Amino acid sequence: MILDTCRRFPWAFGIMKSLPLAILDKVASEASLLLQWQRMFRLQVDTIIASNRGGQKVSGTIFQALLDRELPPEEKSADRLQDEAQTLVGAGSETTAKLSLVVLEPSDPAKVLLSQLEQLPYLNTVINEGLRLMHGVTSRLARDWEIPPSTLISQCNYFVHMDPTIFPDPFEFNPDRWIEANKKDIRLARYMVPFTRGGRQCVGINLAYAEIFFTLFVVMRRFEFEIYETTVEDVRTARDYFVGVPEPGSKGVRVLVTKANR
Repeated sequence: MILDTCRRFPWAFGIMKSLPLAILDKVASEASLLLQWQRMFRLQVDTIIASNRGGQKVSGTIFQALLDRELPPEEKSADRLQDEAQTLVGAGSETTAKLSLVVLEPSDPAKVLLSQLEQLPYLNTVINEGLRLMHGVTSRLARDWEIPPSTLISQCNYFVHMDPTIFPDPFEFNPDRWIEANKKDIRLARYMVPFTRGGRQCVGINLAYAEIFFTLFVVMRRFEFEIYETTVEDVRTARDYFVGVPEPGSKGVRVLVTKANR
């Protein structure tokens, strides 16, 4: 809700940032949580910048990599580094977390490497179907650019993934559709755009896939679940809050752990 409001009324966030957190927490708890999240990143960024000024580099971080590059001063500012941190954490967690909720189900324990997981045909179809129904970013990615006539453009991810002419019964979670498409030599993957396409494609796509494979593997091999007071409506996209979220009142996906494997 707060992200949607700020996109439509950019001036509103400035007012929220000027309020003490104690007050903001009472009038807009979502905004308060967002600001606390941002301040956590700002503290880390300010610490790293101060260390660099004192001649001490913090190796192994994207902040240090940016500070070491030959970039204009504004590209090394605290504001820019804070934005970079927020983008990395947001993009690197939401996709994996939501997809895990869509596709999670039990599996047999085994020890494997990422390269082995990537070779499992059915696991790949499950992940493809989960990404299709998770959609990625559902909001229109605004670009301040004048588009010349006759330019080819794409639709929002949601409308591509839910097009019944491409994916029959689009609201159904059906990994088998990918197997049948392969048998018929239909390239469904060309319509998968959870990370967008082209020059603006998410730079973290390979990391995201690695996280998805490992997360599903670790959780599925260690636990068996039973769905608890959860329906498909708790994962179905009903509203656009930059990412798709279910109807108001949903408590999300809830499960009971029925067995834990060692």
